[in-house]
Amino acid sequence: MFRACGYADELSYNAQVYVQCPSCSYEERAFPPHLIMVSPEKLLGTPCPACGKKGRALVRHLEHVDIHCADCGHQDRLEVLPWVPLRCPQCQSQRLEEENSAIEPPMPAVFGELGERMTVFLGEHKRKAHPWGTDGPDDVMRISQETVADEPDAHLHWLVAAMFVRSLITFGAYQEAGDYVWLLNADGNFSRQFYRMTGSFGMALHALDCYEDALRMASDDDDRALCEHNVAMGINSMLAQYPLEAVESASGRTQIREAALAACERAMAGYAAAAMREAKARSSLVGGNDLPPTTLSSEQQVARVHHLMGDLLERPPTDDDQRRRAIEHYTIALGTPAPESLLANIRRSRGGVLLALDHPTDAESALAESDLRSVLE
Repeated sequence: MFRACGYADELSYNAQVYVQCPSCSYEERAFPPHLIMVSPEKLLGTPCPACGKKGRALVRHLEHVDIHCADCGHQDRLEVLPWVPLRCPQCQSQRLEEENSAIEPPMPAVFGELGERMTVFLGEHKRKAHPWGTDGPDDVMRISQETVADEPDAHLHWLVAAMFVRSLITFGAYQEAGDYVWLLNADGNFSRQFYRMTGSFGMALHALDCYEDALRMASDDDDRALCEHNVAMGINSMLAQYPLEAVESASGRTQIREAALAACERAMAGYAAAAMREAKARSSLVGGNDLPPTTLSSEQQVARVHHLMGDLLERPPTDDDQRRRAIEHYTIALGTPAPESLLANIRRSRGGVLLALDHPTDAESALAESDLRSVLE
């Protein structure tokens, strides 16, 4: 998609395209796939929204780093692109010591959104409400809307999303801790999606670091519950692909499953408190009107955490005692009036663990059959 847009050679280090006004230096960003069928002449001929003058220029914000080659001793300052292997210009070795990394020219703390005004796009476009770098939730939602998750190279879409949000975390002009909670959780989610599709363990560790950084910044109880939930999901994603011992060795963490289960307990306590506040708010509404709908209620989030605890307990190494603890959590989750898609996933998980029991009772065997039949239907 980036090659097809014709602007692949104009990408900045975070895989975005930027145009700058020579008169006032105001910059706007464009998502490269939105520039398909938009010529450079048309792009650069647009007026600057800050000063109204026409005649803008493409600008590339590139990473530069001082290197020292461990093989030939060559020292240099090189331009770096994340998608191009960094090699010594003398001997082509990749055994390089790096220091003094910097983005040149510097990234703007605040910039506009240009691509929407230029795009040949079939979907519904909404003008971005705020400049980039000023409103965390708005920036995260925009990046999420742009990310295409059903392409053959979807993992690269998630990677580009993570790269962009990471640059906003580093250089943005956000004023509230809550903005960074949104951005860090988004970086974690995008990075974890990339890991799930590629097995890149470094990205899984980065995602977990993001979730923990967000947790340290979260002051609101609801935000803390969400961050604890994300921490546990990040660990579960690692254990879903790699053995427990390998995860603990590679991450340098011990008792990592226990840490995830403890995070689940704290998340459930936060969600349960939020559920009580929601119920109280509903009861106070005149005429019994419902509160504005959300994606999932706090009660349903509790069900998701019980589902997650079941998954953590059934990860190897495990035994029948742990499997039965997992089954208890799945059963509690199934007692929540959650969306059917969520309940079907929980039944599938419970049925699989019931079948894995070394010594199931007759009742457990019957329940496994019931769960799997309901999923197949």
